[in-house]
Amino acid sequence: LSSTLAPDTTSYSATGLSASTTYYFRVKAVNATGSSAYATSSGVTTQATGGTGQVLGINGGVGPNNTENVTPGANPYGGTDYFISCSGNDSNNGTSASTPWLTIDKVNSTSKSAGMRFMFKRDCTYRGTIGISQSGTASAPIEFSAYGSGTAPVISGSTLLSGWTVYSGNIYKTTTTAGLTPKYLFVGGEYQTLARQPNTGFYMTDQRNATGITDTGNTWLSGLSGNAVVGGDLVSRTSPWSWTRTKITASAASTISVASLAYGTNWSAQAGWGYLVQNKLSLLDTAGEWYYDTATGDVYLWAPGSVNPSTLTVEITTKDRGVSHGSGISDTKIKNLVIEQQNEHSIHISNGKRIVLENLSVGKSETGINNYTSSGRPASEGNIIRNNHVHDTNLEGVYTQGGAGHLIEGNVIERVSMSEDRMSNAASNWGHFGIYTTDSASNQTIRRNIIKDVGYIGLIATGSGLVTENYIENALVNMTDGGGIAFDFTDGMTISKNIVKDMYSDMTTMPTLYVGYIPLAKGIYFGDKDIKNTTIDANIIMDIESDAVWMDHGTEYIGNKVTNNIIHGFTRSGIGVSDWSNGIDFPGQCAPNNNSVCFVANYNDVVTGNKIYGLNSTQNPFYFLYSYSNGQGAKADF
Repeated sequence: LSSTLAPDTTSYSATGLSASTTYYFRVKAVNATGSSAYATSSGVTTQATGGTGQVLGINGGVGPNNTENVTPGANPYGGTDYFISCSGNDSNNGTSASTPWLTIDKVNSTSKSAGMRFMFKRDCTYRGTIGISQSGTASAPIEFSAYGSGTAPVISGSTLLSGWTVYSGNIYKTTTTAGLTPKYLFVGGEYQTLARQPNTGFYMTDQRNATGITDTGNTWLSGLSGNAVVGGDLVSRTSPWSWTRTKITASAASTISVASLAYGTNWSAQAGWGYLVQNKLSLLDTAGEWYYDTATGDVYLWAPGSVNPSTLTVEITTKDRGVSHGSGISDTKIKNLVIEQQNEHSIHISNGKRIVLENLSVGKSETGINNYTSSGRPASEGNIIRNNHVHDTNLEGVYTQGGAGHLIEGNVIERVSMSEDRMSNAASNWGHFGIYTTDSASNQTIRRNIIKDVGYIGLIATGSGLVTENYIENALVNMTDGGGIAFDFTDGMTISKNIVKDMYSDMTTMPTLYVGYIPLAKGIYFGDKDIKNTTIDANIIMDIESDAVWMDHGTEYIGNKVTNNIIHGFTRSGIGVSDWSNGIDFPGQCAPNNNSVCFVANYNDVVTGNKIYGLNSTQNPFYFLYSYSNGQGAKADF
């Protein structure tokens, strides 16, 4: 804290606490005027845990129950049970706990039918991908679960590394398979940093265009010889809402060149965008950094504490998925497992029907759960994602694309896209959400989830359905122009009874784009595309850096309501209404006439019954922003 901020010296007492529970606390700093609450601690964000060893969610314990001792009884579906253990043997018949199989490969090679159960022994780690290519039935699903006592079984997408020798100084080397594309390396289960410069923080650009950046004040960059970082990665903030990873094609005289820098031309006039250089062996110069040589398969590591990594558990990701559902598979249930350390998706569902994912711990991957379903499916074929702990992912926590009738309920989703140098592994520079539903998913229900500590938007939805009773805290950790809940292309969506709090965006790695530009951290955010018949009702929205509710009129904007919300602790507005995106050029997207510029007037919003508390003269309970002109002084009416 700066010297102008006095610490809170209040003494706090806690009574009635349980001896079986660990409690964690966070601290947030607010500046002396109270008009901004930008700084937050980087301290512990772990949920409190109870006697079951589970993370606590709104509905109770989520993730696997680590103290449960399961002795499987008779199969309730009438099918065959198979057992897998780290002390098993694939030559066994696998049909009892005393004759278990050993590997995931044996599970995958077994023909499956309705009612079968595949039970993984606790206190074991299984490396590989569970492939599911056969369906169960609604009354007799194919189930993957756990048995025995101890911690939940782990389905790991990583390979153990050993055989370390000294390469140079504190850097050790070992060799694995060449030609891989590992995204993550772990020591003791914790992410390590792909070799980078600078080791912490970011450099800032002087200039930028569509094919690179210039930084004349950077002595490290100007001192590089020839094309020393060619083949490495430029990781850079390319807009208020995106980070991008791009291969370096040339470097010389304080300039780094790439084939194409997404969003670069949109914001090229401003200096001061954050960037770093990564993924070259020459950049490996501090503890906790690693590098993989694709051509040789060599892995280099400077271990934490500068110790010999042979004394540590070192794992590198080699599998893209932990569970891979074949296209069109129906009626499977996966529960009570830990699925982690994958390059892409811990769980990938391709067009599945009536899939149930519950009480799983999923994470340390790019996306925790990726649920793709074709449009036009009936709601009776929706999938259930329930009571899972999704954590430490680098693109999305839960991503659902298309389909109808999906239920996302009771999950705890935390620490999503928190590290810029990892989250930019994503192929797209649009993403980094706690929950993301897209392709106009219909009749979806998203309720009673905890979403906290997210790089960009906490929850973003499209289509129709109900978003209710969710708790969303601390999004926009390393971006801006987003919020706690955001939505586009909705028609018949109700967002009700949610708590949205602590939205403070990161402006440290981007310039001031124009005079009057402010951090754009919203509580609930109407996006810039078609939004129709969408109701925002009875939410609590508090401690928001800019606007608690922002109604940004885009293309078709019809029949929307903001009613009965409680709003306090905002900087600019309680409810803001804008035609900003009405004047943006969206060729081919402007309904109803596909005009090149979206001039669509709107008169039928209903905004009523809200309680808005503004405690100083800078807070506007309502804020109306007119910006669009058609050249004759006309505004977009609302």
